[in-house]
Amino acid sequence: MIAFVKNDTLRSATTVAIRSSRRCRFAGGGCARERGGGFTLAELVVSLSILVLLVAVLTPSLTSSVLKSRDHRCQTSLRLAACDFTVFAMERGARRTSKGERGFRLTDFMASQYRVLAYWGHADEGPVRVSMSDVFGCARVEAIATLDPGATCITKAVGPGSSVSYAFNARLVRAEKMGKRRLVATTDVRLGSSIVDQGRVPLVWDSDGGGAERAGKSAHFSAPPLGTGRLYDDGSRWFPARRHSGVMQVGYVDGSVGASRDPVREDASLWGFQAVR
Repeated sequence: MIAFVKNDTLRSATTVAIRSSRRCRFAGGGCARERGGGFTLAELVVSLSILVLLVAVLTPSLTSSVLKSRDHRCQTSLRLAACDFTVFAMERGARRTSKGERGFRLTDFMASQYRVLAYWGHADEGPVRVSMSDVFGCARVEAIATLDPGATCITKAVGPGSSVSYAFNARLVRAEKMGKRRLVATTDVRLGSSIVDQGRVPLVWDSDGGGAERAGKSAHFSAPPLGTGRLYDDGSRWFPARRHSGVMQVGYVDGSVGASRDPVREDASLWGFQAVR
């Protein structure tokens, strides 16, 4: 009889302890709560703090890597354009047109770079909207442009000017010369294959198309003032863009590429080169 009473008492005590333990799992009092598989609030706060710190540390590095990648893409784009120009000049420089003129105009090469010729067969379909970085533009400038294969000249075929991020050497399109009574005049330039032998004569470079458009000038052509007292010395056609960590990238007629903070001062004689034929 005593054994049965002891067993009943033991079972009752055990039942009370189990129930009390279950209540302690969910109560917030002095009993320790069973953790299970989740996180406590303190652990979540610490984890989030670590993530925020990592993002803050890595973001500048990642941003710098992205910008360097875009700088490299821009330089590659200019290098390809410069190399394409040497091939274009060698192929077209010795030809004669139907009018008997020898050589080619820089605008002919520009049309090939912007791929306007590829859309001539679809001129009846109207203008085509494209990303400039996919056609011919700096990777740092995200802009949408309109290509109009039905346009009569390159300045009307590619626009608006604010979407243009590269400018070609205006002195290779319209050369300066002194007229009577020291008046400045210009003459159309036709380039021959010998242009590629002129060394580091600037062909195309980073430009601020938006600035050119606001000034009412063509964003496609640019020329720096060189103090010669001629047409381009008023500075109205000079819109350099130093968007690559303070430097401007330049593609040259010999197929090379350079980058400088003040390229005009470094190569003033070559920036003033004129191929008058």
